[in-house]
Amino acid sequence: DMGVQNAQALERSANEVQESLIWLDLYNGMVDGALGSRSHAAIKKFQSLYGHPVTGHLSNDAYSDLVERAARVRSQYGWTTFEHPELGYQIGYPAAELQHAEPLPNGGRKFSSVLDNMMLEVEIMKGGNDSLDHIHEGLSKNSGGRLISYARRRENWSVVTGQFEGASFYTRIEAHGDHLIGYTFRWPKRRNHELERVSIAIASSFHVRGPFSLLSLNELGTPSERIKGKELEPEPE
Repeated sequence: DMGVQNAQALERSANEVQESLIWLDLYNGMVDGALGSRSHAAIKKFQSLYGHPVTGHLSNDAYSDLVERAARVRSQYGWTTFEHPELGYQIGYPAAELQHAEPLPNGGRKFSSVLDNMMLEVEIMKGGNDSLDHIHEGLSKNSGGRLISYARRRENWSVVTGQFEGASFYTRIEAHGDHLIGYTFRWPKRRNHELERVSIAIASSFHVRGPFSLLSLNELGTPSERIKGKELEPEPE
């Protein structure tokens, strides 16, 4: 159906526009394929900065320029998408920064830096929304040297961001049936300006499809201490 194909093409284009604006540090929202007021404001910033007519809508030339500039920035970080072959979740990460990767129990994954205090860790645990309530409450408290800058609990997910021991962190946890899956991205606070856009790109790249039934509940741990210490959930369009 041509109408369906056109709609899918437009959605892909909108996603690419938002992703590109993130990489140029012009948009701090989630990639959702809906070009709302914040996306159009970011497009105007791009047009003003790079010599295009400031309309809030992209011409073909401006679109190509936007995508090409963002691709150059993205490639500097070695942006890579990891997809778990059995569990089906996927997450993007800056492979040029996080050079070391290792599996974690229950299908999790850890990406870490050889030289810098930077880490991205995906964890899977047993527990549903009730468990997520408890975890979110604990994560949202300023305690043990953690300074929370943002915390939000919605339907089946939780986001908490802040700083701890010279590092900034962004933690997102989602409830899927009887399981929780979440990640924490931690980076040096001194690199906030540079890496906050990477944090937003990671958040937008995180997709969970399951099925976690492949994992026996007996094999899964309870929420680990690693995830109890873990930033800016962008506002929706």
